[in-house]
Amino acid sequence: MLVWAHHKEQAYCVSIHMPRWASRITLEITDVCIERLQDISYDDCFAEGITEADIPNGCPVEAFCNLWESINGKNSWDVNPYVWRIEFKRILPVDEVRQ
Repeated sequence: MLVWAHHKEQAYCVSIHMPRWASRITLEITDVCIERLQDISYDDCFAEGITEADIPNGCPVEAFCNLWESINGKNSWDVNPYVWRIEFKRILPVDEVRQ
């Protein structure tokens, strides 16, 4: 286990308090908005992880509905809650940019 200078010896350090150089991935938030769940677009369904293999009847929104209900419970799609849509991009470390 790594110990940072500002922590007690052998103390656990949650990731939010680790130095940036120790992170495996750095993300930059590029857009944040609020929308209704059922307003999701076909492209957004694929961005959420839906694949061609998941799509019944050729509709990615239906596949996303099935995924949503598998996580949040039966009929949770029908509630149509407001959800946060957060878009981001990966920031490459300097050593990866040079390659």
